[in-house]
Amino acid sequence: MRRNLAILLAVLAVTISVIALAAQYQVSPNVNAPSTINQPYYAILEYIDYINTTRTVTLAPGQSITIQAPLPPGPGYVLDYVEVSVNPPSPAILISGNNVMYSKNEVGAIVSAYTTSNSLSIANSGNQP
Repeated sequence: MRRNLAILLAVLAVTISVIALAAQYQVSPNVNAPSTINQPYYAILEYIDYINTTRTVTLAPGQSITIQAPLPPGPGYVLDYVEVSVNPPSPAILISGNNVMYSKNEVGAIVSAYTTSNSLSIANSGNQP
């Protein structure tokens, strides 16, 4: 059986801190008079780049393949996650690796897998390619 693995690889994000400071103080000789203090404002701006790759892979019974995330595009970028979609889903596909989570359909076949590490392994545990 031939399985198409649509691989959505690597969400790479860079976080740039944007800081705007505002301070206003009103000082009054009267101690009981109200005073106004505006606190500083902070914002975080994120740029997210998606790298999508589609591959068709045929695995023989017992064969496995390791999917690796590509290198980040430059300084300041970090890998957020790697996601693999299995189309069509198969109960004979096993996915393993560090921090792997996966979703299954109603018959228990893996539909997609997600990991925060840079690689995961896909194996054919069935008796057909």
